[in-house]
Amino acid sequence: MIWVFVINNIMAVSNFIQKVMDDGFLDDWKTSEEVAYKANKHVSDYWTPLSQNIVPPYLKRTKLVQWRKKVGSHKLEWKKI
Repeated sequence: MIWVFVINNIMAVSNFIQKVMDDGFLDDWKTSEEVAYKANKHVSDYWTPLSQNIVPPYLKRTKLVQWRKKVGSHKLEWKKI
């Protein structure tokens, strides 16, 4: 039963991040914080907001984005290919 809940959450997070990609938000370089903030607009008020730490694994898994370290910072930036 718990695995169904986990799988549903993973699919929901993927859908939120995919919506951000489909909106054209990642046509320019954006940080993980910016992506999480935009994705949270699709998240129900009853859910815990997505953190910036959840963004990199999902975006890397899609293989539809480029990533780089932000100049002068340890933050990652993302751009749709």
